[in-house]
Amino acid sequence: MPRGTGAKKDVLHVLDGAARAVRFSRELLYSAMENVDHGVNVIDADLRLVAWNSRFAELFRFPPNFLRVGLPVADLIRFLAPPDINEADLAALVERRLEPIRRAQSYVVEREFADGTVVKVVATPMSNGRYVMTYSDITEQHTATRALTQANEQMEERLASSRRELSQAIDELAAARDYAERAALSQARFLAAASHDLLQPLQAARLFVATAAESALDKPAHGLLVNAEAAIATADRMMRALLNLSRYEVRGKSPTGSPVDVGAMLSDLERQLTPMAQAKGLTLRVVPTARFALSDRDLLRSVLQNMLVNAIRYTTKGGVLIGCRSDPMGLRIEVWDSGPGIASEDLDRVFQEFSRLDTDTQGRTGAGLGLSIAERICNLLGHRLAVRSQPGVGSIFSVALAPARAVAPVRAAGTYGSLPQGFRILCVDNDPSVRAGLAAIFTQWGAEVITATTMGEACALSGPWDAIISDYELAEDGNGLDLIEVLFDSAPMHALLAAAPSDAAMERAAALGIEVIRKPAAPTVLRAFLSRAVRAAPAAR
Repeated sequence: MPRGTGAKKDVLHVLDGAARAVRFSRELLYSAMENVDHGVNVIDADLRLVAWNSRFAELFRFPPNFLRVGLPVADLIRFLAPPDINEADLAALVERRLEPIRRAQSYVVEREFADGTVVKVVATPMSNGRYVMTYSDITEQHTATRALTQANEQMEERLASSRRELSQAIDELAAARDYAERAALSQARFLAAASHDLLQPLQAARLFVATAAESALDKPAHGLLVNAEAAIATADRMMRALLNLSRYEVRGKSPTGSPVDVGAMLSDLERQLTPMAQAKGLTLRVVPTARFALSDRDLLRSVLQNMLVNAIRYTTKGGVLIGCRSDPMGLRIEVWDSGPGIASEDLDRVFQEFSRLDTDTQGRTGAGLGLSIAERICNLLGHRLAVRSQPGVGSIFSVALAPARAVAPVRAAGTYGSLPQGFRILCVDNDPSVRAGLAAIFTQWGAEVITATTMGEACALSGPWDAIISDYELAEDGNGLDLIEVLFDSAPMHALLAAAPSDAAMERAAALGIEVIRKPAAPTVLRAFLSRAVRAAPAAR
């Protein structure tokens, strides 16, 4: 075989192997491009299309035979441009898209087409001057992202709306709280004014009755006047209890308890209510006791009086009994009656306001407030109010409360002699009946009484005096504390008459050393004050 023939065969063999390798590489590249989910194309250095896969053609829906090797990339850009773009904008778009390819720059961009499709484009330069670009359909992800963004915006709007509503609710609550505070303050002021106005007539009546009782020579008349004074004192305690109840409820505070002599209170109630029971042909019995309870004296008396009056009102024969027993709370005061009794289904209505039971068929009067007030007082004091009843037999109302250690009773002041000759008292009150009552009783006790209506009128009078007694509520030129402070050196003893003094007034009076006497003042309290005034002014005797 010729020598040249063998060499030629070797060259052909090498070329054939190289061709097979190139063909294999091309098939491998084509297979790889066809089996990816992304559209792929390859651009040469002359900005012409040299390769692509079927996913690229499907993604952009190119017409048949549009894609070919050597297709200018500019034609691709024009085909994919928006259909309504003008020539000038189209030329600018083509140049803008070709610029990074010319400069062999990598970039990633998302493009949205007219049909709503969103494609992510990743462009990467190759070392041989070519440029490969991949295209991913991210329409679903973009839609989901847009929906999530929209949902977030809607949530933010709802949150903002909720915040606005919450802020409005807070503002409305603040306004309501401010209104309630102003209403409570207004009610407190009204109660203070009502206390003064309601108790003024009682004060005058108490003074006039006491004056008449001390001057009465006829024993029966004297006894009647004493009973009248006791009735006024009872009305005073009842009214004070109701005013205190309203005041405590307005301020949201609870009264401070103190030892109460239960036996003395029951005896006093027996004396007061026996005539009422006898008028109906009933007996009212009290079981004596030496027990003391921790409560508010006036408020507890109001509870027990309401229970007794209710029992007497609804009992037609037999009697009413009140007594004290031991209880897990400490002690229990019970009121037994032989009335018609209360059906079990009506027990819950007993303590309701304006509630009148069907057993009331004999024209009994009353608004049905007594037991309701008793329940409110017990709730305020922390006492337990209860009722047990059997129709046709009677009822048992009870109040359970804490016990207290017995204290020595405060003895009433005895009969005083006349005041020292020349003993001068200045009485200042804006109510003519109270001024007249104070002047009458003090004059009967032997004092020289000078009265005034206002602070200016009192300051114009010439002192000194052995005692100054002033009502707290005066005219617009000042109150009783202002008056006493101005005239403080004109008398050794000073007393302030007040129906419902505020905490600030009590503190100021204590700082000035002024005694506070609550209206309507009992004559014995006034006599006790004047006896101290006599001891404080020995020169006047």
